[in-house]
Amino acid sequence: MKSCFFYLKSSETPLNPEEVRKSITDGSVDEKIKTLKEFIRCLVNDDTYPPMIMVIITNVIPLISKHPELKKVLLLYWEVI
Repeated sequence: MKSCFFYLKSSETPLNPEEVRKSITDGSVDEKIKTLKEFIRCLVNDDTYPPMIMVIITNVIPLISKHPELKKVLLLYWEVI
């Protein structure tokens, strides 16, 4: 079996962990989706961040039944971590 690696281009400025936490905690659903997508890109590119799993569990999971796009992004996050 061969390994396959890929890199996703993230934004020019790296995400600040506190901004990620604040956006996921206090932001609107659209902000949460955007932040989670960018956070996934950073994780795939081996950027180091403190664990955010509890922040995501407490603030994103209650919303996935009403927002299917958020659910899709969250499933991608589970695949990455």
